[in-house]
Amino acid sequence: MKAARRLWHAWLVGAVALLVWSQGAWDWLMMTTRNPDYLADVPQDWQALVFGQPVWVSIVWAIAVWGLFIGAVGLVFGRTWAVLPLVAAAIGLTLDQVYVYVLHPEAAAWRADGVTFSVVLCCVFAAFAIYAAVMAKRGVLR
Repeated sequence: MKAARRLWHAWLVGAVALLVWSQGAWDWLMMTTRNPDYLADVPQDWQALVFGQPVWVSIVWAIAVWGLFIGAVGLVFGRTWAVLPLVAAAIGLTLDQVYVYVLHPEAAAWRADGVTFSVVLCCVFAAFAIYAAVMAKRGVLR
């Protein structure tokens, strides 16, 4: 009973991350498989960015998406292994966003539209990773 009470916040944080990030996983899956129905609602310039990016960016994007998803599942179950995928997700997302807003040939145009959201998202990913690391160190995660 005591262990269950100790884990309520890890469960809550993991559940929130899982619910929020399920949309990100769905987006990745639909974009990667080039689902025509899904792509009908995606602006052409965004499609060009995603489908024209270097392979390393596609890899770090996948690490970000699935790292957070898997890490969130680990938090829901109160597992210490959640730390690694969450750290990988934070790093992956940061690298992905550096490409979009700094390295991409049209980075200046993208910065004008969405850099604030991307910075907030990177901070959220980092917060999940830090939370998991702290909870693992405190013995809250098993």
